[in-house]
Amino acid sequence: MEGNLINNMEKENIKTKEVKDNDSRAYIFRPWITKNGKRIYAKTYGIKAFKIYID
Repeated sequence: MEGNLINNMEKENIKTKEVKDNDSRAYIFRPWITKNGKRIYAKTYGIKAFKIYID
């Protein structure tokens, strides 16, 4: 039981990312993306929209 708890905590630490304060990021949200000429809808993955980073 204790091993599972530690493994879950390690997984959570891996998922988190630090964002620098001086790094301004711009994102757009789209309900679909195009991959290989086909539309992939966010609803298929149980989310409302895909988050896309814009330079």
